[in-house]
Amino acid sequence: MCIRDSIYTLLKNGLYDVYLVLLDSQDIKTVLIVLESLLYILNAGKHAYRTEDGENAFLIAAEKMGIITKVDKLQHHPHREVYRKGLMILETFYDMEPLI
Repeated sequence: MCIRDSIYTLLKNGLYDVYLVLLDSQDIKTVLIVLESLLYILNAGKHAYRTEDGENAFLIAAEKMGIITKVDKLQHHPHREVYRKGLMILETFYDMEPLI
């Protein structure tokens, strides 16, 4: 099984459910790890898991689960690195003008 298939299996078995909880964590390191791994997962989807319309299947799933909404809310996080990681995800996968 390749890495991309492993990611698919994790997502199919509830990884995004775990992320929904962890993104609300008060532990900065936990939130940063979740954001870093989310970026990796979304990049894998961009390259290997596309819908029939050519859309990133992992990004669509993250949107439906409310992950992207939580990432968007992290733009107001007091910890600068959390803010930057969240913004990096949004700028990478959506047409946004850089704010920094």
